[in-house]
Amino acid sequence: MNHTAEEALQDVARERLPEADEVAAYLRARPDFFEQYPELLDTLRLPHVHRGTVSLVERQLERLRERLAREQRRLRELIENGRQNDHTQARLHRLTLDLMRAQRPAEAIEALHRSLTEDFRVAAVALRLRHAAPADLPGWVGSLDAQGSRLAEVERVLDRHRAWCGEVGGAVRDWLFGTGSGVRSAALLPVGAAAEYGLLAIGSTDPLAYNKAMNTHYLDRLASLLGACLSRWLVQAEVSRA
Repeated sequence: MNHTAEEALQDVARERLPEADEVAAYLRARPDFFEQYPELLDTLRLPHVHRGTVSLVERQLERLRERLAREQRRLRELIENGRQNDHTQARLHRLTLDLMRAQRPAEAIEALHRSLTEDFRVAAVALRLRHAAPADLPGWVGSLDAQGSRLAEVERVLDRHRAWCGEVGGAVRDWLFGTGSGVRSAALLPVGAAAEYGLLAIGSTDPLAYNKAMNTHYLDRLASLLGACLSRWLVQAEVSRA
């Protein structure tokens, strides 16, 4: 025999009133409860921040709309991330082609600087080589001297052979980018296996642009690409000297 909603409530009133957790567990275990007692949907009222109280159905619809809005935002973020990844892939591809076309180290270095500053909008770039830098290279390319190697952030990159990202200032900033550069954060990338060729530094005036939590996937690819390019020139130089 089916009870009406009123009879069901009277039965509950004659017994011990359940705790809130018990009511919640009961409803979770019986998702069809309100199908058996649909009239309860018209009597239950829920507090609402802006409208005082609303019916359970209204609140359910509102929650569904909120969930849909969250999923739409997440989808837009995924689409935007995918678009940005596509752009990054295209820029790296262009840089790869430019490096392959370069006939001299100076041309390769110029292509790298142009790609980073124009395509990737990098504020500052520095390349420090373990080997002596050729005389025809620009000023942002230099040697990895003993002074720079002893700087904590640089030493960490050279020893662990992994990218380092974070805020920079003082001696590190001045050694890499020069005084008055305005650089606040940087990514330091080991170039070549075990940083055998040195390191590449990319700087930003935004203190949060490069941070310890960021994904370095594309930065690592950039460093690997540069390492392969430098390896090619070093091999050619050794062949020329032989």
